[in-house]
Amino acid sequence: MLFDKINDKLKSLLKNQEDDEYTQQRTRIFDKEELPLSIMERPSLAKTVFTILEGQDRGKVFIVEKYRINIGRMINNEVVLSDSSVSRLHAYIVHEDDKRIIYDAGSLNGILINDKSYAHCVLHNGDIIKLGNTVIKYEQVN
Repeated sequence: MLFDKINDKLKSLLKNQEDDEYTQQRTRIFDKEELPLSIMERPSLAKTVFTILEGQDRGKVFIVEKYRINIGRMINNEVVLSDSSVSRLHAYIVHEDDKRIIYDAGSLNGILINDKSYAHCVLHNGDIIKLGNTVIKYEQVN
């Protein structure tokens, strides 16, 4: 009898947990009028081209069209590097006020832009980025 009560209580708790998980995973659909104006007015992005000039990935080209670009060894980064001196998330680039700004993501080896060390820096077409032993040419293409 006690075993049946405990079993029923466990089933009840598990069912409630499943219901909670279901509600947490639902997708919310927005009307256009509900979205902030800043999202609606975002300009289309220029393509960002990363050409690996030196390092293990030499010759690879990454073309990205996003507002945030993650660079490092993690497979889900937009620019994935195999250089062991590069952190999993070494740096990221964000689009702010029509500028592209690169930020060091707390990497061990830091970032160099045109041979100068920065914690963050506005990027310009043709800049050379060095992360670990990897050298990358940064370009924006319309």
